[in-house]
Amino acid sequence: MECLRLLYISYIIVALHGIKLLSAITIHTDNVGRKDSRNYPSNEIYTHLTPYGILPVDDASLEFQVKACNDAFVLLSSASDLNSTFLYEIVIGGKSNTAISVRRKYGGKTATMTVINAIVLFCDEYTKLFLNWSSSGRFTLGNDSHTFINWTDPYPLMIEGYGIMTGWGADGSWIFHLEEATCECECTAGVQNLSNYTIEELLEILAPEITKIRQHLLVDKTQLSSNIRRLTSAPDNRQSSKGVGLIAVVLFVSMIGTVIAIDIPALLKQSKPIRHLCRRICSKINIGAIKSKY
Repeated sequence: MECLRLLYISYIIVALHGIKLLSAITIHTDNVGRKDSRNYPSNEIYTHLTPYGILPVDDASLEFQVKACNDAFVLLSSASDLNSTFLYEIVIGGKSNTAISVRRKYGGKTATMTVINAIVLFCDEYTKLFLNWSSSGRFTLGNDSHTFINWTDPYPLMIEGYGIMTGWGADGSWIFHLEEATCECECTAGVQNLSNYTIEELLEILAPEITKIRQHLLVDKTQLSSNIRRLTSAPDNRQSSKGVGLIAVVLFVSMIGTVIAIDIPALLKQSKPIRHLCRRICSKINIGAIKSKY
C-alpha cells in the first residue's frame, strides 16, 4: 500500500511539474524482404509507431535517425491501425541506396509521385532526417543542410497512423525524438524541491491540485453516447431496413384481417336478434308516423 501511495504521488508530481520521462526511443526493424505496400497489406509488414507513444496529428513533423544499408520505409496511413489501401509510402535509399521516392496508394492503385537521386543511408552510422506533412498536402523530407523532397498532393489523404520498416536485404535501427513534457505555467521560478516532505505533507500540499484533477476526470453519465443512444431512436434509411419494416406491417395487417374475417359469420349470426328488434322498432315508428299524419 505504501508503494502505491508513493507511485500515486509521483504521478501527481509529474503531472504538475512536467518532469521529463523519455526523450528518445530506439526501434529495430528486421529485413522484411522484397515487400512493400504495393504487394502486401501495410499493417502486416510495417512496425506500428503508436505503441511507442508516437501519435499522429493532422499537421506533423517527424524527426528521426535511421541506420540501414538501403531501403528504409516510412508509412503515412489513413487508418490508425495501418490497415488501409489509402496511404503514402516514403522510400529512403531505394534502388540500391541511390534514390528517395514518395508513393501514393489510393485504393488498389499505387503511383510514384516524385523521385530524386540521393545517397543518404549508411550501414554503420545514423542519418538524421525530418519528415513534415500538413493537411494541405505538402510533404518535405530532408536534413539540417538540405531538403530532398518538396512535393504537394493536390488531393491530400488524412493521416491517422504511421509506421516504419526496412527491406530488400537491409535491417534497420531507428531513433525517434519525443517532445519532453513542459510546465503549463510560464515556469519563471524553479521547481519546488519536494524531496524533504513526508507523504502526509505532500498530500496536504497537493490536495488542491488533486481535487482539481479528480473533478476534471469526473464523467457525466447523462452525456455519455451510450446513454444518449439508449434514449433516442436513430433513423435507418437503408433499403433493407425499409423492406423489413414493410413486410412487418403487411404481416401485422394480414393477421388482424384474418382474425376479423374468421369472426364475420359469427358476428352476423349473433346480430340477427338485434336486426329483428331494430325492424320492429322501425315498423312501430313508421306506423305511428302514418297514423299521426291522417
